[in-house]
Formats: sequence, C-alpha cells, structure tokens
Amino acid sequence: MTGVGITPPGATSSTLITPVGLQQGVFPDSGSTFCYLPAFIFNPLLAYFPNPVAMGGGLYTVDCSLRLEAGTIDFMFGNTTIHVSYYEFLWFDGVQCWFAAQAVTNTYLLGGSYFLSWTI
Repeated sequence: MTGVGITPPGATSSTLITPVGLQQGVFPDSGSTFCYLPAFIFNPLLAYFPNPVAMGGGLYTVDCSLRLEAGTIDFMFGNTTIHVSYYEFLWFDGVQCWFAAQAVTNTYLLGGSYFLSWTI
C-alpha cells in the first residue's frame, strides 16, 4: 500500500494521512471484518470520526449517523486508489456501529465484507 487518505463529507479530494513514499505491506482478507493497521495509519484515521467510544481491546464504536455521510476512506496502491464509503467502512452489527479498523503491531491487513463494493 502506498498511501491512505480520507475524503471527509463535503470535501472534493482526499487528504493524505500517511507519509509520502509509503511502502506498507498489507494482505487483502475478505474473511476479516476489520482492517488491521499500524498505529501511524490508524490514529489519524480515527481522528476524523467525532466522539469514538473505546470498547476495549483497541476497538471503537462511532455514531451510526456517520454511515449516511458521503465520505470515503481511500487506500492507495501505486496509481490505483480504492475508495471505501463510510457506509461500508463503519460496520453495523445490528445494534451499534464499529470503526472497522484496529491498530496492531504486526501482520497488517485490509478486511471487510465491503471488498465487493470497492470503487476505483
């Protein structure tokens, strides 16, 4: 992965949240609901979502109304950017909405049932 950005609701372009020149290995894993990211990517990404609630174990819930906002999380791979909508990235378990990423210190992966809905 060469970058991660975010296009907040109302913005017309992505804001890069990772260092220029990033070369981060990640595994795509459609069998995992969440993304597992290094803290230097996870922390600034989470900061774009107001009032996250720590649920323990590095997991956060967010206001479900954010799923209806027109923002995207933007994963960059060379000249290709995959835009994942807030609706797809904020996982609804039937009760609450989870920020579908977690900071980890090893094996990084991009998970989620939203793989099929990615737009390039």
